[in-house]
Amino acid sequence: MDPYGMALKGDCRGFLQYFAQRTAKDLLDYRTVNGDRAIHIAAAMEDPQLIQEFLESLTSETRLEVLKQTDAFGNNGLHEAAVVENFDVARVLIDFSRQSGDAYKNLLEAKNGLGETPVYRAAALGKTKLLQIWTEQVGDLRHHFRRNDGKTVLHMAVLGQHFDTAIWLLKHHSSLANKLTSEGPDGLTCLQLLALMPSAFKRHVKE
Repeated sequence: MDPYGMALKGDCRGFLQYFAQRTAKDLLDYRTVNGDRAIHIAAAMEDPQLIQEFLESLTSETRLEVLKQTDAFGNNGLHEAAVVENFDVARVLIDFSRQSGDAYKNLLEAKNGLGETPVYRAAALGKTKLLQIWTEQVGDLRHHFRRNDGKTVLHMAVLGQHFDTAIWLLKHHSSLANKLTSEGPDGLTCLQLLALMPSAFKRHVKE
């Protein structure tokens, strides 16, 4: 059975054995019809032990290449860490990436097809804890502020109604408050964007 099919069935052992019986080239060449690589499938299974064993089984060179591999949308292994709900899975991906030294920073600064770095994606999806960890490691967040369409990390946090993340961003990077969604008269600040989202406000009716 294909690794993707194993993932759908939650067959962690089968997934590991499949690649253990194949060469590094087979692993690096593997891609599903949807463009997912082995690292994206493994992360999607949300099993920290699986990720741990999978990455431990690789040489340092192959491991780095696996983490650098992108899916059809340009997401690498750290972009995937920002998506998974299981923080322990994200932590394993981060820990192994950090072993790659200088390459780790490159992984964090890599942009996907939308122009989002893993740091941007974490903020956009409301992963405040992950955002805090990565902010400590990258220092200057300006490289991670905007994606290709002009929207900032703050705009995306507001659009996703991840207000704890939005407050954290404003507290640490107040300049984001005045940045517009796009250049020109149609650009909106995060407050103007919020004003267009009535569903974001809870109505309090006094009895």
